[in-house]
Amino acid sequence: MKIPRSTRRLSRSLLPAAVTWLYAGPARASEGALELVPQLPLLMALLLLFLLMVAPVNALLFRPLLRMLDERADRIAGTRNRAERLDEQSVVLRTRYERALREARDGAERARQERVEAARSQLQARTGEARAAAEQLIDGARAELATNLEDARGQLAEQARELAREAAGRVLGRPL
Repeated sequence: MKIPRSTRRLSRSLLPAAVTWLYAGPARASEGALELVPQLPLLMALLLLFLLMVAPVNALLFRPLLRMLDERADRIAGTRNRAERLDEQSVVLRTRYERALREARDGAERARQERVEAARSQLQARTGEARAAAEQLIDGARAELATNLEDARGQLAEQARELAREAAGRVLGRPL
C-alpha cells in the first residue's frame, strides 16, 4: 500500500516533536540534577498509553485530515489541468477571433476600395460626358457665332456698299 505524501510529511514532523516532548518532560521536572534515563514504570505507562492512542487518533484525526489534504491536492491538480485546457482553448479562440477580425477588416477595406474605384470611374464618366456636352455647346456656340459673324459681315459689307454709293453720289452730285 502506498503511503500518501501528506502522511509521510506529517509523520516526519510529528515524530521528532513527540520524542522531544517525551524526553524533555522528565528532565525538566528533575530538581537540578540531570536525569538522562526516565523512570521505567512511567516510561512503560506512557508508551502503553501512546500505543493505545495511536489507533483512535489515527482513525479519528490523521486519516480524515490526510484524506482531506489528498483530496484537496487532487482538486487543485484537477483545477490546474482544467485551467491549462481553458487557457489553451482561449489561445485557439483568440487566434481564430483575430484571424476572423483581420479577414473582416480586409474584406471591408477591399469593399471600400471597390466603392472608391467605382465612384472614381463614375465621376470620370460623368466628367467626360459633361466635358463632351460642354464642348458640343461650345462648338455649337462657335458655329452660331461664326454664322452670325458671317451674316453681320455680309450686312456690314452691304451697308458699306450702300453708304459708299450714297457718299459717292453726294460727292459726285448724282445717284449711282
